[in-house]
Amino acid sequence: LRSPRAPEEFRPGKILIMPVYFHRPENALNRAKEFIDVGKNESALEVLSDVIRSKKHRQWSDTHESIMRLFLRLCIDLQRSASAKDGLYQYRNICKDANLNSFQNIIGQFLDQAEGKASTARKESEQTVLDIEDLDMIQTPESLLLSTVSGEDTQDRTDRILLTPWVKFLWESFRNILELLKNNSLMERIYTDVAKRAFKFCLEYKRRTEFHKLCDILRTHLRYAQEHQQVQNSLKFDVPDTIHCLVDVRFEQLDKAISIDLWQEAFRAIEDIHSLISGPRQKAKASLLENFYQKQASVYWMANNKLFHAAALYRLFVLRKEQKKTFSLESEEAKKTASQVLLATLAVPIEPVPSGIDGFLVVDYNTQDRSRRLSALLRMQTPPTRASLLKELCHHGVLQCVFPQLQQLYSCLEVEFNPLQLCAKVAPLLEQLEANKETSQYVESLKEVTLVRLIKQIAQVYQSIQLNRLSELALFATPMELERLVVLTAKKTGIQVKIDHITQSLWFGTDIDLSQHVKTSEGPVVQPMPSEVFCDHLSIMAQALQQAANLVFSKEIEFESSKKYLKAVQRCRENEQITHKTIAKRKKAIEERKEYLENVQKEKKEGH
Repeated sequence: LRSPRAPEEFRPGKILIMPVYFHRPENALNRAKEFIDVGKNESALEVLSDVIRSKKHRQWSDTHESIMRLFLRLCIDLQRSASAKDGLYQYRNICKDANLNSFQNIIGQFLDQAEGKASTARKESEQTVLDIEDLDMIQTPESLLLSTVSGEDTQDRTDRILLTPWVKFLWESFRNILELLKNNSLMERIYTDVAKRAFKFCLEYKRRTEFHKLCDILRTHLRYAQEHQQVQNSLKFDVPDTIHCLVDVRFEQLDKAISIDLWQEAFRAIEDIHSLISGPRQKAKASLLENFYQKQASVYWMANNKLFHAAALYRLFVLRKEQKKTFSLESEEAKKTASQVLLATLAVPIEPVPSGIDGFLVVDYNTQDRSRRLSALLRMQTPPTRASLLKELCHHGVLQCVFPQLQQLYSCLEVEFNPLQLCAKVAPLLEQLEANKETSQYVESLKEVTLVRLIKQIAQVYQSIQLNRLSELALFATPMELERLVVLTAKKTGIQVKIDHITQSLWFGTDIDLSQHVKTSEGPVVQPMPSEVFCDHLSIMAQALQQAANLVFSKEIEFESSKKYLKAVQRCRENEQITHKTIAKRKKAIEERKEYLENVQKEKKEGH
């Protein structure tokens, strides 16, 4: 019989490394300080790590906090983010039943020191922003080839070597700490603070890729908390303080996303905020909704969605009017808010008036779904339109409290019919708006709306007009821009216009096929288009001919009607028995099915 083989660690020639155990944590702390004094930081870190992991020293004391401070300082000096994560995990288990404030203080000091190191490295290097796209992948094949042929100087390499490791270490520290603090109601405050500091880091160092990753991490943590409600000390979404912390983080994400021009992440933050404050037991505060609508208005404007930008400002005006006792229509705040919402609504592009059949033939489900989603974010029952917003503004008395020049602008665009003087009246008003920083953003959109309104009014009084004459009336556009706008207006609003380049003129309302048969109109109207008048005459003539035919052939029509009635009665009598048997059979099958289901339910109850 052969003797059993000895384990590998006990074979001859094998050096056995035994971990060092200390009867008291104070001894380990003193031993680590001795290593630091002689410059052996690695050995000091190993000694402290053994103590933190030891199962013999799991009862918290002040010595543990001192050990953890020194341990994290060594991790920072050696740039050991993985060791720091492991140490914080062990220290969290030690503190969770004894002193959570110590754990939170340790995290705050650790991040302060890491941020200080990164800030010092940033000051010492000439680079303020790293040109590395992803900190998790610093060296790529493309970057290595580029650095080989680009002739990078010594200063650039020094700056990258000096700054990049600290920025990467700081990012990994934020990510690891957020992972340790997730789904814990006892640490939701420190989780919120760490998340805000992480967003500030991304903004300060212009880290767009890390910003995306941070948003994904927070979204994953939220989904994890929703799916693991049974875990001890998990987040409870019916507690106001928890919802406040979660919403606070999303507002920070929204602010920083707007600052760094990441509009997709800003919109996702808006959706997250809406889902958190729209719970069945949640009642959002007026101040929170006010900030929420303001942020939405900014995001929609940058997304070039002028309609929902105006809708967000309208919801903001209604909220202030309902919630604030000092918000009277004569106050300066009311005038400012009302003027902004009126300008935003007037700047919305003029929409076409759809005909009755267009609603059945042209259905864009993607656009409808997107409009419903955006309307839900604004707590609106139905998607808004330009006409509906103007109607609501008149209902809430907005026109009475706006500045006089805006009342005049509204009258020119939506009430008066004066195509020959329209642009001349609007031009000085737009100059005043352009001089103001708060209203200058709407000027270009208002110019386009004015030109569209000019073309629609010209089409009602002119059958044709020379292009040079139209250019004289349109003060805001060159002939090329005006021709492009005419084509876009005909495409989007359905206006009946043709461009004749031979005679350099425009022809309006001469094509009968383009008539939309719409009785409702949009904007100021003095008379219908010629094609619409012609189609109305055709409809009237068809109705008159039908009435004349009914009078002339009344006997024949009555005879045919009675003949059809007798045939229907005879067919009903022939099928009466068959129909009765079919109905009786169906009724019997339904009764049998109901009896069978009742018996099944009784058997289940008896079995239990």
